[in-house]
Amino acid sequence: MVKKKMAKVTIEGLARMVAKGFEEAGTKVDGLKSEMNKRFDKFENIVLADHRRRTEKLELEVKEFKSLIGIK
Repeated sequence: MVKKKMAKVTIEGLARMVAKGFEEAGTKVDGLKSEMNKRFDKFENIVLADHRRRTEKLELEVKEFKSLIGIK
């Protein structure tokens, strides 16, 4: 079995490694946030289009109903 020599880690070195990890995580979170916003925008557009279609259908049905019962 080959033994590897362990490099000594200083407090400063450890602090740099942790800071780099947080920086990389922040970059990943920003990317995920951007992707989520795009998907929510798409979902919102689908929901709004469906609501618009349903509202128009209801307006037409109310108009037809009013016509049937003699209300203008």
